[in-house]
Amino acid sequence: MIDKTPIADHVILIVTFDGKVRLLKKLGKNKFYMPHGFHIDKDNFFYTTDAGSHTVAKWRVEGDDLELVWESGVKMKPGTDDIHFCKPTAIVTNDEGVFVTDGYCNNRIVQLDITSGKRMFEFGMSGPGYGTFNLPHDIVTSFPSNHLFVADRENGKVQEFNTRGDFVLEWSSNLFSNIYSVDTHDDYVYMVPGRADRNTVG
Repeated sequence: MIDKTPIADHVILIVTFDGKVRLLKKLGKNKFYMPHGFHIDKDNFFYTTDAGSHTVAKWRVEGDDLELVWESGVKMKPGTDDIHFCKPTAIVTNDEGVFVTDGYCNNRIVQLDITSGKRMFEFGMSGPGYGTFNLPHDIVTSFPSNHLFVADRENGKVQEFNTRGDFVLEWSSNLFSNIYSVDTHDDYVYMVPGRADRNTVG
């Protein structure tokens, strides 16, 4: 990242959800460099990944501002060890903690303690097979199983894991070659594909 100054504008916009878009609050001015992932937990804490500063953070809303609870990673210093991130992409919480896709460089999932941000566990490595990744780009969790669903972008699939990092299942198709985002609801998995350059439908 060449420009190492934070974004001067607010990057989190809170709007109504009733069919009419009205801006209620703006947050995050001068706090982010390249915000990439965002999650809100059941207690209304905000979680972000910043691919520009190579950090992930937990925030609380205080009036019209964000107050930092904790930050993990070394700001502006990417790395592959157990104190650094490298362009983290997405973040989610469940009963077991915080899970981050450390995607663009490290191809791993990192678990953090939800209270302190301390690193607890990681799994994954580069590769095309089960339990390996080529740019894990998004992550969500299902209830009540707490299983993790990872959009493995460049491998063009979604992989399911338990919170110990054990592989459970995968979804892929020759209709698309990239998966950018994933979500679950009831018994369904929803995914957002990208390029369709390996489409074999005539």
